[in-house]
Amino acid sequence: MADNTEMKENIPEQEGKSIAMEIFQELKSTIRKLWIAIFILIALLAGTNIYHIYQWSQFESAEF
Repeated sequence: MADNTEMKENIPEQEGKSIAMEIFQELKSTIRKLWIAIFILIALLAGTNIYHIYQWSQFESAEF
């Protein structure tokens, strides 16, 4: 009978841990998606900077 009571007492604790693990997994997933978005934005920024430098290099300098 004592074993049955101990099992019932541990159930809410185990449910709390599973909820915490679900939240943790969701947080990890969200952070991973944000890092991917950050890297994409940095790559796009670098690409626009390189294109801008390329465009400005197309102008011929004035000859005096």
